Amino acid sequence: MSKRYTIIFLLLATASLKAQDPLFSQFYAAPLQLNPAFTGSAFAPRLGINYRHQWPGFENAYRTYAAYYEQNLERLNSGIGFHIEGDNAGNGIYKTTRFSALYSYQLRLSDGVALQFPEAQWAVTPGQSAVLYDGEVCLGGGVIAAVD
Repeated sequence: MSKRYTIIFLLLATASLKAQDPLFSQFYAAPLQLNPAFTGSAFAPRLGINYRHQWPGFENAYRTYAAYYEQNLERLNSGIGFHIEGDNAGNGIYKTTRFSALYSYQLRLSDGVALQFPEAQWAVTPGQSAVLYDGEVCLGGGVIAAVD
């Protein structure tokens, strides 16, 4: 009997759970949810709100809302911001609220070209390669010569 419980326990302990973050149909209007590295990427402070009501014909539909603020700190080659998001599934049966404080650092490669990371990178060293992509298209790359 204890062997059976041990097997059941091991099966449950090794089972993995998968979930999906709420997605907005106009994902480009929620840049900080899409990628925190976009924090500070705008030339001016940016404030935005998003709302999604999935399947409005159903009484217990999904509702998702978000708000964000971000700004560039050019003197520090950084960006700061916050993102708050709420998700209400099944008319309150399952609710989540998430708050994120965001920081990104921009590594200047040359005039007009910079690498931007969602958090400080401690292992960036001269001699490493950097490759730039636009979606799946490789724009080019190079070797990091110096780090400020």
